[in-house]
Amino acid sequence: MSHVRRLLIAALVLAAVGNAGAAEPPVCGGRDLWQDAAAADVTVDRAKVERMAEGVANARAVFWRLEAPNGGPVSHILGTVHLTDPRITTLDAKVIAGLDDAQVVAFENRAGIDRDQMSKTLAKVGPALFMADGGNYGQLLDADGLDRLRAALDRRSLPLFLVYGWKPEILIFSVLAYPPCELARHNAGELILDAKILAEAKQRRRETADLETMDEQFAALSDVPMPAQVDQLLATLTMDARAEDYQATALGFYLSRRLDLMWAFYNTIAASLAHDPGHIDQIWATMLDRRNQSMFANALRLATAKRSFIAVGAAHLIGDKGLVQRFKDAGFKVEAEE
Repeated sequence: MSHVRRLLIAALVLAAVGNAGAAEPPVCGGRDLWQDAAAADVTVDRAKVERMAEGVANARAVFWRLEAPNGGPVSHILGTVHLTDPRITTLDAKVIAGLDDAQVVAFENRAGIDRDQMSKTLAKVGPALFMADGGNYGQLLDADGLDRLRAALDRRSLPLFLVYGWKPEILIFSVLAYPPCELARHNAGELILDAKILAEAKQRRRETADLETMDEQFAALSDVPMPAQVDQLLATLTMDARAEDYQATALGFYLSRRLDLMWAFYNTIAASLAHDPGHIDQIWATMLDRRNQSMFANALRLATAKRSFIAVGAAHLIGDKGLVQRFKDAGFKVEAEE
């Protein structure tokens, strides 16, 4: 398939899931599978999750104050979830104050959250969406897996042929990570938390910056070994019938500032569904640890020179290799702002 045709297909998918103002936004439901365990029919080893959560560094807050060494500038870092729920997109006073004080506002990458940049981004990285040498899901999945993928896409009103050659990790993180109701909210023009912060930065006429390029982001997605990508895809498809419940559970952890439990809960679920639990470690190493290293280099440069407001996915904050710990190790005075 030519790159031109591939790019056209990718554009159709993005139009289907991201066309602003298409409909009145629905309200996502779902049950919190951690808080409502008695009513849920998802088996969760709560004791194992709690043990895994113990000792996860910097996992009880999402908003942190960063003071550079030797009287340097004061910055802030916010861990986000890439969702539109008004409970998180309604910014609290401390976050607003951090934005008001910032000279520069930085994101993982603005191209993924700025609708004005999406067409340019697609033209640049479009070929990176696709498997090498014309690979497709007819080759990767058996008949049952293909049927489950088709059903998950049907729930999102997307035909399989539109994404037939997409790399699994890109399909997961751009489409399947969100339940149909959340994609419909995107389609109706609702902003995810990161995009809301970008809009606030633009309104304040603040300088904005990226911590990684789209090429780097796509490379990380692509560099997850293909067996791990397929394993995660099949696990995601198994979870898909309860996608709203899993989203509600993630929001519950986030709103209660229990990122440690969020991380442990989803690791436990993913490991129980994976053909090879070691694949989960491979995904974390590529999607978090490697990206944290490169994003931190840019975040450090900004926060050393200017009052910065940094917004990244909450999973990038936590743990011994997370951004919060990296700032501590670099000599910053770091305090939770909650």
